[in-house]
Amino acid sequence: MEKSGECFFSSTDDNFNSHFLPNCSYILDLLKEELSNEPEAFTTFVEIGTGKGNVLNYLSSKFPEINRFVGIDLSEDQISSNRDKFSNNIKLEFVASDAVKWVEKNGKPNTVFLTAGGVLEYFTEEQLNDFLKQINNLGKSYFVAMEPNGLDHDFGLNPNSQLYGHERSFSHNYSKLFKNAGFTIWHMSHKDWNEQYIQCLVGAKS
Repeated sequence: MEKSGECFFSSTDDNFNSHFLPNCSYILDLLKEELSNEPEAFTTFVEIGTGKGNVLNYLSSKFPEINRFVGIDLSEDQISSNRDKFSNNIKLEFVASDAVKWVEKNGKPNTVFLTAGGVLEYFTEEQLNDFLKQINNLGKSYFVAMEPNGLDHDFGLNPNSQLYGHERSFSHNYSKLFKNAGFTIWHMSHKDWNEQYIQCLVGAKS
């Protein structure tokens, strides 16, 4: 379901340092605070669309209390490269797989899921709705999504997903979709990005 290859923030070290860290990492501070209030420890962190693995590696240092970090990507070549690049970080696992199929076989409660910079936009609305329900049914889980919304997408006029941009991917109404899947929204914000889209940052929990 998710796009093969590299997500925006993971595609180069420059994008990770110049865009992800200053513009989007604040939501991870909020996530850390949310998790500290949970009665049970969260044991696994899963990044869907891990690309070059830079975000996943950062997460492992940001959340030292979590022991397992799984990066999923469709590109077998990229996953192989990541395994070599981060071989010294024993907390990281890189898996070449479709995210939906991986969650079907391996999903467990007390897991945090994350997308960084354009992954869920390649799901149709129906596919994303089903996927979020699938994750919600695992039990206690958190989801942090950093995804684009088209500048011309007025949710008041069209609360459903619509195509945007030159790739004709989907601008989703993330608040609506997460709530419909049974999640509670604990954070929602937007960042101006470029002439085609804004960045939506959403935190949800089951």
